[in-house]
Amino acid sequence: MQLSRRSLTRASRIAVCAARSGTCPSLAQHPRQSWARSPARHRSVRLMSASSQSDAASVQSRRARAAFAKLATTNLDQRNACLSELENILRARESQILAANAKDVRNAEQAGEPTGRLDLTGKMESLCSGLQTVRAMEDPLGSVSIARELSDGLKLFRVSTPLGVLLIIFEARPDAAVQIFSLAVKTGNAVILKGGKEATETLTVLEEAMREALAAAGLPEDSVQLAIGREAANALLQPGLCDLIIPRGSNELVRQIQANTTTPVMGHADGICHVYVDPTADFEMARRVIVDSKTQYPQACNAMETLLVNKSVADKVLPMIAEALPDSTLKCCSSSLEILRSSGVGSRASEAQESDYRTEWGDLTFCIRVVEDLEQAIDHIRAFGSSHTDSILTSDTVSADRFTSAVDSAGAYVNASTRFADGFRYGFGAEVGISTGKMHARGPVGLEGLLSYKYQVYGNGHTVGGECPTVLNHKEIEKVSSASDIRAVLDPGARAELPAARRILVKVGSGVVTRSEGGGVALARLATLVEQLAHLVQSGREVVLVSSGGVAAGKRVIADPNPHHINKFASSSSLPIPSVPIQQLDPRVTPREEDQAEVKRWASATGQSKLMALYDHLFGVYDTNVAQLLISIPDLQFAHSRKATCRTIEGLMSQGIIPIVNENDAICTDRTDGDGSIDPNELPITDNDSIAAAIAVELKCDLVVLLSEVDGVYADPQNPVPMSVLTTADLEDGGIVFGAKSGAGRGGMESKVLASRYMMKNGVKSVIANGILTRTTRTILDVVQGKNVGTLFV
Repeated sequence: MQLSRRSLTRASRIAVCAARSGTCPSLAQHPRQSWARSPARHRSVRLMSASSQSDAASVQSRRARAAFAKLATTNLDQRNACLSELENILRARESQILAANAKDVRNAEQAGEPTGRLDLTGKMESLCSGLQTVRAMEDPLGSVSIARELSDGLKLFRVSTPLGVLLIIFEARPDAAVQIFSLAVKTGNAVILKGGKEATETLTVLEEAMREALAAAGLPEDSVQLAIGREAANALLQPGLCDLIIPRGSNELVRQIQANTTTPVMGHADGICHVYVDPTADFEMARRVIVDSKTQYPQACNAMETLLVNKSVADKVLPMIAEALPDSTLKCCSSSLEILRSSGVGSRASEAQESDYRTEWGDLTFCIRVVEDLEQAIDHIRAFGSSHTDSILTSDTVSADRFTSAVDSAGAYVNASTRFADGFRYGFGAEVGISTGKMHARGPVGLEGLLSYKYQVYGNGHTVGGECPTVLNHKEIEKVSSASDIRAVLDPGARAELPAARRILVKVGSGVVTRSEGGGVALARLATLVEQLAHLVQSGREVVLVSSGGVAAGKRVIADPNPHHINKFASSSSLPIPSVPIQQLDPRVTPREEDQAEVKRWASATGQSKLMALYDHLFGVYDTNVAQLLISIPDLQFAHSRKATCRTIEGLMSQGIIPIVNENDAICTDRTDGDGSIDPNELPITDNDSIAAAIAVELKCDLVVLLSEVDGVYADPQNPVPMSVLTTADLEDGGIVFGAKSGAGRGGMESKVLASRYMMKNGVKSVIANGILTRTTRTILDVVQGKNVGTLFV
């Protein structure tokens, strides 16, 4: 029988283990479908000698490290494609996966073991949803957390990186394997999975799906591997085989692993969670939270195991809770036991031993203790807790603050169920576990917990001592958030010329000038815009403003075109100036139908005057004059009229006046292809973006700034970090994806990119940047200073 490449890869992997133990069968006798889930495969691992186990672990580690070396340098698209492919495979093979899982469940039932976590019934959709959530997250790799100039020409960047090879030891919970895999792939880590033996059949099928998803995305299949059997996992504890071990289980398991390895261990230990009822707590709220904390999923590590109640409210709270949890077994201190028995609800209660307070029950059993005050509750949590999650129920802010600061746990909650301690509920998409330690990661461990970082330092022959010792200045570098930004800082290229730009055109879109959905002018943004443009003029630069927003501003006036509703003055008494009464006429009986284009012209005619009045007033504050130019599209499609228009603009700028240009939407003109001086295929003049491009090229502007509602052009909408520079080659690759247009205007990112492409071809630099300005944001001035803001087209 001829094996496929992927089958041969898996077969070879198993054969290495079997051959070393002298039990390697012929591959030809074991086609994929027969040996993939064969018990013999598992026996071959268990029968291996200690030395053979050690050798097999070394081989597995080498393959994982080789996979990691490739995975760590892949792009986000590939890693996301793998998660998409896995989702498709899980959906297509749901029946096969559930059939394997049913075998595990039956075996566990026959052995008298619990199956709540093992059973995948009803969980497949949530697995797929988790993959979607992780896929939608930003790229965690290459994120810059520190950008600092140490000295002139010497720059330091702290950049996020993967950890390496992870060994995750987890319970018989096969859905955890998918969650862990998704986080490992997203963060560029290779992972070796050691699940509970009860889930072996299910994990084997899931591993096949994961490896196929990796291969389909062009990623190394050995980025995920299974370790089957305790001996295989123990062999991987040898120094240097893995970079991080995450055991999910009891404190005993974590301590055992820590004692037998020098590899860093991130402990996911017992979940002994407490809820404390303060005297000021709302009792009904307390009942809901306590019931949820204990019964929503009793087997979970974030379920409540001990209830602490202030003595002043114990006689009211304890009977209420006992009645709310009729199926629970109660382990009580002497005081709580007396209260429950005197209330007639103590039949399920027994006296607690000290060891009970250190027990993670995993069922409906929990401990109860009456405490003197908040401080005794905190002392109890410190003595018996596992540093997982603890909650206080109170209406007193002083008590809440004291609790959250004094309880030394990964989660300190106020008036909330401990069951919220979960990576999915925290918005992490998934988790590899919950760390109760204090180093590196704490609480639910999501993407960030699987990352490290490196310091990248770039110099130019800098030395600490010697003939020319470096003088440190330590200045923070702004606008650096990703690895791509680093290159822009190190090699500013065309941005280095921007501070010398003399003739600058700024175009603002309707989404910048007006509030959401065209609901009037955004005055604060407009004021910040005006301040920056006035600054440019006063610094000796020539500025032309192409401003959208007239139509959107006029929409508030032309709110309802139906003349039946236009009846502003019911009588002469409502007029601002006393007048002679005249006959009041009713609206026209038969209104004519108005199309949207005509209503838009009404809004433009009304809004342009209002918007211009605002500009005139705001620029006047800075002693800067403005002039309005309403341009029809044919004015730019013919060379003669375009040149005449631009001569007018140049003349105004020479006088220190800022020309404010907008398309004259109040009139209707016949569309034409013009005289061919501007190729309509290269630049269809249809909106203010293209108007700005045509004017900028004619004026030979040094710089054009197109202000939008986003930070720049994104290579991946799921990872909203703007590309620092776009070249002609980048645009020809076709990798730019356009999002939705603004609700306030006609343009969108596509029209801005087309306009920038045209300007790029004609030698005009342009930057697409975020124009949603605040009092502290100076986007235009940052661009002119050459800072790494927005996307530069060169």
